[in-house]
Parts: sequence; C-alpha cells; structure tokens
Amino acid sequence: MTIVDLGNNRKQRTDSMTWTPGQPVVTAADVADWQAWRKARKLEQQREREGGSAPASVATLPSIAPSGA
Repeated sequence: MTIVDLGNNRKQRTDSMTWTPGQPVVTAADVADWQAWRKARKLEQQREREGGSAPASVATLPSIAPSGA
C-alpha cells in the first residue's frame, strides 16, 4: 500500500486508485486520480526545491525580537 500526501493533512491511498502514472486518462475516476497524483507530485517537488518540509510562507518569516529588550 502506498499513501500519497495531498497536503493540508490530507492523504490518499494509491492502491484504491484506478489510474496509474504512465497510463492514459480515460474515465472521470481516472481524471480525479490523476489530479490527486499531480497535486501530490507538485507539492513534493515544491518541498524539494525549498530544501525542507515547511511551506515557503513559514520558512521565510523574519524573526521578531521583543521591543525594549
């Protein structure tokens, strides 16, 4: 069993998918499976480019020192 991370704490089991990478997208179920796979792949590639698992908005926040310290 393989689990694909869809982001936002959502995961999908790929053993229930009707579509597999490399196969043509034919049915409505195939389209839904392809979209889930594509989104998971994009998120994975984004994490690899950023060099970590934190989203860019979190990773690039400046540190804020308390005033008057």
